Amino acid sequence: LASVKLTQPALSISRDREGAWNVQRWSKTTAAAAQPAPKPASAPVSPAVKEVGWSVDLRDFALDGGSLRVDDAYVDGLPDAEPVRIDVRAIQLGLQALALNGARTTAPAKVQFSARLLGPREIDQAASKASDKSTAVALGAVTSGVLDWRGQLGLQPLMVKGALKLDRFPLQAFEPYARGQLPVRLLRAETGVKANVAVKELPAGLDIGVTGDVLLADVLVHSRPAAGA
Repeated sequence: LASVKLTQPALSISRDREGAWNVQRWSKTTAAAAQPAPKPASAPVSPAVKEVGWSVDLRDFALDGGSLRVDDAYVDGLPDAEPVRIDVRAIQLGLQALALNGARTTAPAKVQFSARLLGPREIDQAASKASDKSTAVALGAVTSGVLDWRGQLGLQPLMVKGALKLDRFPLQAFEPYARGQLPVRLLRAETGVKANVAVKELPAGLDIGVTGDVLLADVLVHSRPAAGA
């Protein structure tokens, strides 16, 4: 494939209170799969066919203006009336020189990724201040955290190398998933990161190297209420 481009794809993922994701319904279950009909006794036996893995050569892939919404109602310690909602907007993905032989890349591919993240509280605040949908989107773009990655990616063995940047990234969006391990209630915390990252899969395990700067700002926490309060 010489060039593939997706413009403004939108994906919505949700998990119900029983812990089932909506995307799980896309796959067949073993019980529902049709069983092949038995062959007649006189049918000749076909010779075994050797399975050949995929070979992929993708010169240029671009995803422009994508969005992802996640609604999660299955979080330990979270009240039933407060599911987690995360909005990721302005998703940009570029991929060049991806050559796959099965699941193994013959050479590292170039990857560029950027997106803006809104936490659930920022989404509600933007919607309450907006008089119409277009204004709500604009407010969301201003208050969202920015994630940017530029680097290389290899598969089997895994190899990741590049530059990571986070700007005003809202950690509180993921607070419900760590609530049981935190001594306080995290209402707000924005982080900024500028780092060079290198990950390499070795026979002994992963070799991970990170160098850069981290900033934690606008931190607001509340003490936990007493049991039963």
